[in-house]
Amino acid sequence: MFKEELQSMVDRMEGQVIGAILMDREGITLEKIGTEPDPSLDTETLGMEYSVILKAASKTAGMIEAGDVQEVCIRNDKFTTMLRMVNKEYFVALFLKPGSNLGKGRVLLRSAAAGFLKDL
Repeated sequence: MFKEELQSMVDRMEGQVIGAILMDREGITLEKIGTEPDPSLDTETLGMEYSVILKAASKTAGMIEAGDVQEVCIRNDKFTTMLRMVNKEYFVALFLKPGSNLGKGRVLLRSAAAGFLKDL
């Protein structure tokens, strides 16, 4: 069921995606889709590393009483990572190629997170 939701999101991004993953905050993968053969862009490893960033962002937000972290976007030369919290324990990540439509990615992530929330 999770794979279908990830695949739908990837398909709707029309070739702009390197991969997508659903993980828990400890970095354990529930499901993943990879479209990029480059091993340096292993979405599972990236997701595990970015789960640490989510924990730190959540801790910081709590310290300043800003509320729960909902979304994080990290852009670099090779790709853009968009992370969206599903609930307090799970997040979905979308890894986009440079020049991708970030607005569309955000909308699709929000929709996918709502779908995952029903199934978790």
